[in-house]
Amino acid sequence: MKHIFRYEWKLFLRNRTMLWAWVLMLGIGLYAIYYGWSFNDTQSQLITKIDTAYQVRVQKQLRHFSADTTTKEGKSAYANAHDPYMNEWYVRPVVWKRPDGLQALTLGQSDNQPFYYDLWVYNNVYNTRQIELRNPDKLLAGNFDLAFVIIYLLPLFIIACSYNIVSTDRENGITGLLAVQGIYKRNLAAGRLLFRCCLVLALALLLSITGMIINGVAAVPAVAWTGITIGYILFWFAWVYLFVGLNQSGAVTALKLVSVWIILLILVPSVLNSLQKNNEDARLEVADASREYGSRIWYMDKQLLTDTLFQVKPDWKESFARKLDTNELKSVAYTYFTMQNMNNVGRRIDSIALQQQSLIEKQNVINPVFAAQLLYNKLSGTELNNYIEFRKAASGYQEQRYDIIGSKQLAGEPLTEAAFMSYPAFTPPAAGFSVKEWLAGMIPLLCFTLLCLLLGNYYWKISHHIK
Repeated sequence: MKHIFRYEWKLFLRNRTMLWAWVLMLGIGLYAIYYGWSFNDTQSQLITKIDTAYQVRVQKQLRHFSADTTTKEGKSAYANAHDPYMNEWYVRPVVWKRPDGLQALTLGQSDNQPFYYDLWVYNNVYNTRQIELRNPDKLLAGNFDLAFVIIYLLPLFIIACSYNIVSTDRENGITGLLAVQGIYKRNLAAGRLLFRCCLVLALALLLSITGMIINGVAAVPAVAWTGITIGYILFWFAWVYLFVGLNQSGAVTALKLVSVWIILLILVPSVLNSLQKNNEDARLEVADASREYGSRIWYMDKQLLTDTLFQVKPDWKESFARKLDTNELKSVAYTYFTMQNMNNVGRRIDSIALQQQSLIEKQNVINPVFAAQLLYNKLSGTELNNYIEFRKAASGYQEQRYDIIGSKQLAGEPLTEAAFMSYPAFTPPAAGFSVKEWLAGMIPLLCFTLLCLLLGNYYWKISHHIK
C-alpha cells in the first residue's frame, strides 16, 4: 500500500488535468465559503440596523413618559407614551432569527424564509404581506454554498478522477505485467481508490475547516459537520468501487456513475417532491383570513362580541372599566380575535408543512443524498422546521405583548414607565439538533455505503476471478 500511495502521489503531481481539477475545486469551494459568509454578513448587518432603530425608538418613548406637557408637542408625546395602543405603535417591536455560523456553509431555507418580523399588533407574522418579494431566478438556481459544492460537485469530481482506475491499465496494456508480478488488481484498485479518497477528503475537510474558522463555528457542530462530510464522500467512493469492480471499459463505468448521480441528485428528489400534496388551498385561507374573518368580527353585534371576548379572556373582564367607550372595547375585541384567527390558520398550515417534511424524511432510505443535505440544514438551523418554530415563537410573543396592551386598554389605565419596561423579552427558539437525530440521519448513507462495498466485493470476485 505504501508503494501504491507513493506512485499515486507522483502521478497526481504529474497529471496536470487532475492537479488543476483539484485546485479548481478548491477555488470553487473557497468562493462558496465567501458566498455563504457574504449572505450571513448581510443578514447580520440588517439585524444590527433593525436592533439599533428599535432601541432608539424605545429610548425615545422612555423620554416621552416624562415629556414637558406645557408644550403642544410634549403634551402629545406624553399622551402617546401612556396610551398602551399608541405606545406600541411608536415602539413597533421587532424580533429576528440571528444566523448561526454554520448557516454560511449551508443556507438551506434561509434565503426564502423571513428572518425578522415587525410585531405591531396589525402586522401578523402569518400574513403574506409580511413576506419579502424574492428573485424567482435565484430561488430556481439555489445558493452556491459549501453544502452545494459537497453534495453536488464533489461527486462529479470523484467520478472524474476515479472511474478509470482499472480500465486504464487494461487499455494501456499493462494488466499482464501486473499479473506476472503477482499484483492483485483488486488490491491495486483499492489502494488507488483509497489514495483518491484521501485527496477528496483533504479537499473537503480543508474547505470545511476554513469555512468554520471564518464563521466562528463551535466545536460540537463542527465535529458533526465533519462526520456528515466524511460519510457522504465515502458513500460516493463506495459507488465507484462497485462499478469499477464490474471490469468494464472506462467510458461505460463513467456513464453508469453519472447516471447514478443524476438519479440520486435530480430524479429521486424530483419524484418524491412531486408526490407531496399541494397546500396552496391552505395558503389561500391565510390570504382571506384577515379580510373575511375580520369583516365578520367588525360587524358582529357589540354585546355578543363583548360577551364572547370575556368568555375567552375572563381575566380581562375583571379589569374591565364600565365607563370605557364601547367602540374602544370593540376595537380591542376585533384586534384580539383577528390576531388569534390568523395565528391559528398560519400554525395549521405550518403543521401541514411539517408533516410533509416528516414524510420526506421517512423516505430518506431511498434518498440518501437528501438525508445528507437535511443533516447539514438541521445542524445549521436553516431547515423548514427551524423557521416554523421561529415564526411560532414570534406570534406567541406578539400575543404576550397584546395581552398586556388589551388589559390596560379595557381597564382604562395608562401605561406607566415601569409597566413599559416590564414587557417580556423575546427568546428565539434553539435549533435543538441532538446526537440521536444525527445518527438517524446518517443511517441511510452508512447502509448504502456498506451495500455498495459488499456488492463491489462480490463483483470483483466474479469478474476478476479472485479467490
